[in-house]
This record gives sequence, structure tokens and C-alpha cells, in this order.
Amino acid sequence: MQTIIYKSKAIDSFTREEIIRMLNRSKRRNKKHGVTGCIFYHNNHFIQLIEGEENEIHQLYDNIKEDDRHSQVELLLEKKSNERSMLDWSMAYYDLSGKLAEQGHRRLLLESLFVENLTNSNQDVVEFLKSEITKLIG
Repeated sequence: MQTIIYKSKAIDSFTREEIIRMLNRSKRRNKKHGVTGCIFYHNNHFIQLIEGEENEIHQLYDNIKEDDRHSQVELLLEKKSNERSMLDWSMAYYDLSGKLAEQGHRRLLLESLFVENLTNSNQDVVEFLKSEITKLIG
């Protein structure tokens, strides 16, 4: 099992409707290829965790780096493990953009999402992802 976490910046013209269409296509492709993960969006920035067989994940990450809908793709973490970090997420999507008043609520939601989907073996990956998302949303 291979895990990659990366961050990137969406181009300004990449609308939320286009993001949803991209996610729907990704979910179908990911299911077919045994890829799971989650993607977080905040003010034109993405952080994504993808997991699956090593060759599938490297091919997917290569495709992601070539996608012109975003730039500044930066690998944050790559790790091999015996099982997935998150359970049952074909490609979960969380839009964390919004007003400051909503950020406290989003942090609580984020914490509950991780608690509900955390496996015991890869807590370091999940903690790393949480810290990167916290940096992203400020």
C-alpha cells in the first residue's frame, strides 16, 4: 500500500462546479483502480491524500502533476504501509473555504471525520494530514 499527500494551487478559473465534475470522474476511476483518499479545498488550494497499490498511486500522482487546472504541486509525504490510513473513502471531498466564524465549526467537523475514519496502523499519516490542513485553513 502506497500513500501520497500533496498540496497544490487551483487556477483562478477552476470553478466549484468543475471541481465537483472532476471529483465524480475521479471517484469512478479510483474505484476501478483500488485508489482511496480524500481531498480538502480552501481558497483555491488543495491538499489530497491518495492510497493504493504503488504503481497505481505513482501513475495517478504523475497525472495530477501534469493537470493544468492547478499548479505548485508539492509532494508533502510518501509512505509505504500494510493498510490504508483512512477507511471507506473512495475520494472524499471537503470544502473548507468560508468565513472566519465558520472555521471553528470546520475544525470540529475535520476532527470528527478523522476520528470516524482512522485506522490504528497509520496514525502518523493522519496526524500529518491534519497538521497540513490546519496550516491551510489558518
